Amino acid sequence: MLLGGVGLALLVAGFLQGRSEVAIASLLLGTGLLLLAGFLPAIKRLDVNAKEGHLSLETRDDAAATAVMAEQPSDEQRQAAAELDLDETARGLADARLLVATVAAEQLLHPADGPLSGCEFRLFLYDEDRHRLLPALDPDRDAETSEGWAIGQGVTGEAWRRGAYVLATGSECSDETYHLNAGQQERYRELVAVAAAPVMNASGNVVAVLAGSSRDPETLLGSPEGFDAHIALAATMARILVDLLGWASEE
Repeated sequence: MLLGGVGLALLVAGFLQGRSEVAIASLLLGTGLLLLAGFLPAIKRLDVNAKEGHLSLETRDDAAATAVMAEQPSDEQRQAAAELDLDETARGLADARLLVATVAAEQLLHPADGPLSGCEFRLFLYDEDRHRLLPALDPDRDAETSEGWAIGQGVTGEAWRRGAYVLATGSECSDETYHLNAGQQERYRELVAVAAAPVMNASGNVVAVLAGSSRDPETLLGSPEGFDAHIALAATMARILVDLLGWASEE
């Protein structure tokens, strides 16, 4: 099962890297591990000598391999093993989906070109225990230790409260307009534009907020072109949350 999980992870990583040599190697190795995971019960001994480039493989005879694969003393143990396999498979798939979502978000939330070039975006989900909007799919920010945003605070909290796009420019980015505390006002004083768009599901309900900011005086964040690109990016994030991760529903 471990070999299968590693093989699946390598396949996902290879897919995400495109057609590079590293990607091809990841795909081949991942495929090999998945095949090995299925063939493992038939292997009696495997010797690898990387220095000499030597590999030897000895397999069990059919009867021995069948005995190994079928070695289950009782129906209860077979059922327990099947349930464990299902649990591990589900966890493996969930981990693979999270990996894909995290890598995709890393690319999407740091646009390299277009009207949002140079902007930094963050995705925020509402935490019912802390009653705050906390960062998600962000390797650089830990949701458990993040200050986050209260509902109605900052353009992020205000976008959640209104269920609508909110834009702040100039001094509004770091003054009391959107209820920033003293620490936040100091932290964001170099921003020239901040915008937040609600992430909607198919029913039109807000499931997250996508917030972007820029320190560039020439930024197009908040312009008509930037607005359209921001809304399109929010729609893409909705598909990741609903379809890929299952963290939100369409209702």
